[in-house]
Amino acid sequence: MPVPTPIDPANLDDVRFVVRELSNYTRREEIMQALILRRGYTWAEAGQVVDQIARTNQGSVARRQLPLLITLTIIGFVTSCALLSFGGYTLLYRIPTRFTLFRVIVPSLVVGFTMFGGSVMGIGQVLKAMFKD
Repeated sequence: MPVPTPIDPANLDDVRFVVRELSNYTRREEIMQALILRRGYTWAEAGQVVDQIARTNQGSVARRQLPLLITLTIIGFVTSCALLSFGGYTLLYRIPTRFTLFRVIVPSLVVGFTMFGGSVMGIGQVLKAMFKD
């Protein structure tokens, strides 16, 4: 059976289904299994269809995943700001002992900077994928 093109109006159901399932973080193999049951594709054909739809609709999938990713990014950003504020305040306005310096202040600053960088990189990748279409 030749692999149908997802752009064909007859296969619009497949496009909608695959985009919806990818947006819901469904595993690729489960989507392929559903296509095999729905359309009678072989495993290789279902894989090609899923890959082609995922490639051509990457922005749509990213836009549908955006609320969860933005929420996680905001939580990471706020947590990193809290850790950086705590570490900075403790370092500047309290007399740090060796214990608090190496067990409290330095770890909170390191984790805070790491989380801050990760949240900024995460939102950048989400925005890049969202506008890729």
